[in-house]
Amino acid sequence: MPEDTNQSSLRPGVQGGDERSAQTTAAEIAGQAQNSAQHAAGQAQAKLREQLNQRSSQAATKITEQASDMRSVGEALRDQGKDGPARAADRIAGYAESIGGYLRDKDSDHLLADMEDFGRRQPWAIAVSVSMPSRQAWSRPTCPSSRGPMPVATSRWAYRR
Repeated sequence: MPEDTNQSSLRPGVQGGDERSAQTTAAEIAGQAQNSAQHAAGQAQAKLREQLNQRSSQAATKITEQASDMRSVGEALRDQGKDGPARAADRIAGYAESIGGYLRDKDSDHLLADMEDFGRRQPWAIAVSVSMPSRQAWSRPTCPSSRGPMPVATSRWAYRR
């Protein structure tokens, strides 16, 4: 008996044209799914950028306010005749003002690009910033304060809770 190489004849009720139309329909559905996924990803990116813009503006405002307070502290110290600490307070206020101005003036795309550049130049800083919260979370159950208050010394040799 000769072998039939046509796969569609092995499946009853499926013709070659039906297979092609099914493949075409599947390809169209896959294309639509890809388009909708790209659209959703674009919307999520836009929302994240908007939030980054808002939060960086809020941080800039708070930092600038703190810088102004630090300037006032410097002036008060100078009025008290404490010139060295006043200069230190002014220097800190200057740094804070420059950071606040940076956050206020840059948009989210520029901030993200700067963060990427920093991560490439200083990968250890990223590793430390990621590991610190996890280290703190793991150390919490083992610290003495998690077992209750520390014992109070009632005398030189006796402790009570």
